[in-house]
Amino acid sequence: MNKTPLISVIVPAYNAEKTIEKCVNSILKSTYKNIEVIVVNDGSTDRTEGISKELEDNDNRVKVYSKQNSGAGLSREYGLNIANGKYVAFVDADDYIEENMYQVLYEQLQRTKSDVCYCGYVKIYMDGKKEYDYPRYEELVYEKKKILKEIIHNTVYMSTSNDEQCMNSPVRAIYSMNIIKNNNIHFMSEREVGAEDAIFNYQVLSNVERIAFVNECLYNYIIYDISLSHNPSGEATRMIDCTTQNWYKYISEYAKEKGIEEYIMPYLNTEYVGRFRKRVGVIKDKKLSKTKFINEYKLVKKEFEYIPKINVWKLVDKTFRYKFVIYLMINHIKVYMLIKNKLHW
Repeated sequence: MNKTPLISVIVPAYNAEKTIEKCVNSILKSTYKNIEVIVVNDGSTDRTEGISKELEDNDNRVKVYSKQNSGAGLSREYGLNIANGKYVAFVDADDYIEENMYQVLYEQLQRTKSDVCYCGYVKIYMDGKKEYDYPRYEELVYEKKKILKEIIHNTVYMSTSNDEQCMNSPVRAIYSMNIIKNNNIHFMSEREVGAEDAIFNYQVLSNVERIAFVNECLYNYIIYDISLSHNPSGEATRMIDCTTQNWYKYISEYAKEKGIEEYIMPYLNTEYVGRFRKRVGVIKDKKLSKTKFINEYKLVKKEFEYIPKINVWKLVDKTFRYKFVIYLMINHIKVYMLIKNKLHW
């Protein structure tokens, strides 16, 4: 009998016929053998289900479930509800893992008596270029106080000026199932809150006692050339604005519930303001007439309903100049328009 605990690996899959076999086989080749692979076929219209069923027929550790399309977040949630493991992990259907990933993470988790263990990952581009993103934290083990002070803000603050590593993805970790079940942690729909994966890590880090890192890149993340997030349509942009409001609302309310506002709100507000600034920049780049600019600006400001409540002078990691321009953008848009070209911003 295998004495090591079962790790459930959940793979949400939508129209992944070209990659699902490589993905699942990379998990099955794991040096950590006591695993179950839960493939959640999210309403695929290609051969994803058939290929997954063949993998299931060839290895009894694979279990395939199909449902109506609802997105990656709710597919992971579906998998969580049927997972049997003491620990759980996630792999996206177009990615793959190194064969020692779960062995290394599990051993570090046991050694440090942690609730979660994270590794780094490799970004692999279509031209073959690779970028190694190692964990960028000073220590390999963090306990609750330091998690709150030094780690958790990276689930909500994703600025490119941030030298720390964003904690927005669950795929480079294994999690104790007890932490998830005992604290009623769930994946939400990205169609409602946008960054549902970051919110999951946010919930987890709000409740853990200890986390660990391994200084290795063991997850292979495939970067495709075309992405909705890189080139959104007007309709998609409006949807992003809407999900941003739900994202902000959920995170701020959860911080209040957990009594961790001091660790979250300055960073949440900074990220939120940055998204607002970016949206105003999209309007500015259209080179509209003054009247049309003001009308579109008012619509965006209405969508970003929490903007008027934020004290821009308390934003983190920002210069006085940045705060001043944001202040004008929010409170004196006509003055901002008069001097925006001189600001070069």
